[in-house]
Amino acid sequence: MVATGEIGRRPKIVLWDAYTGVTIRVIKFHTKGVSNLAFSPNGNLLVSVGMDNDRLISVSACYFDCDCVCVCVIPSYHAILS
Repeated sequence: MVATGEIGRRPKIVLWDAYTGVTIRVIKFHTKGVSNLAFSPNGNLLVSVGMDNDRLISVSACYFDCDCVCVCVIPSYHAILS
């Protein structure tokens, strides 16, 4: 699985099948853009950092056989202080 993020007014994160190039999921969460994306080591979680004023960090559960569900949203300044 490959993930790409966009910038702009209605940014989205697109999850692609790495072998076929087919779109698996589209996630719309951040409002101004996506600055960083990373998968967990087992590939089940996707972390995204928004370009919003508060730089929200979103953790989404992503599996091939289910919808992506945002499981956690953290203002980035909390993550830095922890």
